Amino acid sequence: MTDEQARQLWRAEGWPEEGIDFMLTMWATVPPMVGIVTPVVKEVTGRSPRTFAERATQHARQFA
Repeated sequence: MTDEQARQLWRAEGWPEEGIDFMLTMWATVPPMVGIVTPVVKEVTGRSPRTFAERATQHARQFA
């Protein structure tokens, strides 16, 4: 989605302009390496990493 599409969506949801500006600036400054998957979780914990959805499903009772 473009910045303008995001602005329109967030305005329609009632976000203040300062919040919209902050979010767009934040996302524009995220370094590319954030999306790189590394083996660190397995190296540190000995277990393969899980997605949020996997963890939430496995622990659904704790969220109830």
